[in-house]
This record gives sequence, structure tokens and C-alpha cells, in this order.
Amino acid sequence: MTWPYLLLTGRTHVIPRVCPNCLGAGDHPVLTTYHISNLKSTQSFYYCANCAKPAEVDQEYERLQNSKGRMTVAMVIGITFISMPTIGIVFAQMGRSFALSKPVLFFALLPGVIMGLLVFWLKNRFYLQRGKTEFPMRPDQAVWGRAVYYSAGKYHAACPDWIKILGEANPNCLDEEGRDRVFGKSSPPPQA
Repeated sequence: MTWPYLLLTGRTHVIPRVCPNCLGAGDHPVLTTYHISNLKSTQSFYYCANCAKPAEVDQEYERLQNSKGRMTVAMVIGITFISMPTIGIVFAQMGRSFALSKPVLFFALLPGVIMGLLVFWLKNRFYLQRGKTEFPMRPDQAVWGRAVYYSAGKYHAACPDWIKILGEANPNCLDEEGRDRVFGKSSPPPQA
């Protein structure tokens, strides 16, 4: 899905207090962070009370997914509780003459790593599903979760009307293409 965008010039922009999801009154600021490739973009947008909670759940889900520290802890717990007992059983069966080579160690630790990552993924999916159940999408919403983000000088929004409102709030920051997108194509000059 490609969301409409608007490129704004300048360093400061006015963010309209209009919900980017349902175009209601935006009175709840939601700090959103997006990770696109190696770029991290953080910006606050104003959501209505009904759209703010799903946006916060969606934001937290992305934060959990991008948390390398939590993933590492999940792998270490998996190794500790699944792989180490397996290695202990192998040592007990083989006796002290068993040499733990690199391939044997790799295949002994692999189930723990896989289980740790699976538990990490399932926990995050459960968190997202619980949020979607608690705050179901309403008919007036463009999307479930965050409906706008800022990246590389462009504002992307699920609702094209919010892009127009953003452009109207920042008329001095629009380039020619943005001005045409927000205010409509200028009429051609009269023919002589």
C-alpha cells in the first residue's frame, strides 16, 4: 500500500491538530517513531481519543519488534532452558570422552535459539492481536494504528485529506508540486 505524501521544505512545520486517521479533533499527541532501513524518524502527531490508543499500541508493537536487547534475552533464555539440558544429557550419555566439536555445539544450541526467537515473536504477535481486539477499527478510520509518519522530509498519511490539511497549515513550505497537490492545479494561462 502506498500512502500519499507531501514534501515540505524548511526546518519547522505546523502539525495540524486534526486526527490523521479519522479527521476528528486531534487532542491527544502520540509520539511516533519509524524505522526505515537505517533511518529513524520521530515526530508527534495529534490523534483523537479513539484513534490514539490503537496508534500507541501499534507504536509499542514496532518498538518491541525492533528491540534487539529483548530478542537477545529471549535467545539466552532459550539456550539456558532448552539447549543446556540437552548438552548435559549428551555429556551424561557419552561420558567424559565425548569431545564437543563446533558442529555438535552448533546443533545443540540451535533448538534453544529457535525456541527463544519463536517465543519472542509469539509474545509480540499476541500483544498486537490483543490491541486489535481491545481497540477494533472503526468505519471512520483510514487504518488501524498509526496513520501518518515523517521520513526524509516527506509526510506520509493514510488519509489524503489530512495531507491537504497539512499543506494548508504550511503554505510557505510547499514546493510547486505540493502546492498543486494541495490547492489544485493552477489553470493554464489564457490563450491570446
